[in-house]
Amino acid sequence: MQNVRVFTKDFERFPLSGFRQASMFRILESKLKINSSSNEGSTLSSVKGKINFEHVSFKYSTRLWSLSERAESES
Repeated sequence: MQNVRVFTKDFERFPLSGFRQASMFRILESKLKINSSSNEGSTLSSVKGKINFEHVSFKYSTRLWSLSERAESES
């Protein structure tokens, strides 16, 4: 697996404390205990559940740039 930090380099701009960033990277970079390419284990026929997100927010840029706009602005 490639280093997660390569794909998450923009996280430095997020308003997270250093401790929270370190904890997040530790989770993302941890080695999986399950081999996802293995056929061992059980396959569940049906799974139901509920996930609650608490104290989570998402924010998107008000202006989305297209690839052509970025290319023009960099020249």
